[in-house]
Amino acid sequence: SVAFSQGMDSMAGAQSELCFSFSSDKIKVDWRRINAVNIDLLVRQVDIDALQEHIRDVTYCSLETVRCTWCLTPVDPTLVKLFRLAQLSLEWLHHCQEKLISSLRGMEDKVKSSDTKCKKLQAKSKGQEQKMKKMVSELKARRNIIQKQQSMFAKYMSSSVQCQHCDKKYMNGFFLQEHMLRRHPSQCQNYDQEQNQRLQQEKLQLVTEKGKLQQGILEVREEAVNLQQENLTLKSKNSKLKAERKV
Repeated sequence: SVAFSQGMDSMAGAQSELCFSFSSDKIKVDWRRINAVNIDLLVRQVDIDALQEHIRDVTYCSLETVRCTWCLTPVDPTLVKLFRLAQLSLEWLHHCQEKLISSLRGMEDKVKSSDTKCKKLQAKSKGQEQKMKKMVSELKARRNIIQKQQSMFAKYMSSSVQCQHCDKKYMNGFFLQEHMLRRHPSQCQNYDQEQNQRLQQEKLQLVTEKGKLQQGILEVREEAVNLQQENLTLKSKNSKLKAERKV
């Protein structure tokens, strides 16, 4: 009994997952329409469309109330049971068919959506490729411009001034000083102090040289005065000698 109850519970769970239940609706059999079907022809031609037309009538008709037209006896219960099993099988297969059709339609919609997305991605990819090609051409053009500029400024860079704290080079000390103020302010203070010390030393040297120059000028002036005095002395001596010769 326990196994039976467990089996019933599992069947109920499977039924709830399938979302399927057999229909209790019944329809009246259209015997004229059934008699018009040529079974042999249907089998030979594999006429699925004709079979599809009669699936509903065969699935939902009832033979329990059908009686023989000659003797009015009911149909054999075993035959009715067999037919009923066939009907239930058809109903289940019809349900599976509808599920498959619905699933196929859903898959078709997904395929169409994926195809649309794929086309959009392809268009986007082509756009990206064009942008990349344009960027590559622009980079090549810029590289050529940079190479030309480098060749133009090569002669200036040969006499450039390099920063002592990084690998930057500048055309003269003015740009180096600006770079030091921007990038190396702490070292720039030391640099300014060194520059001031150098300037002070140069000023001292200039003052010393100026003093030496002034001293030299004074010495030259003294020598010039001495030479003038010697010239005057020589002139006076020459005039005396001339006077003595005349006497």
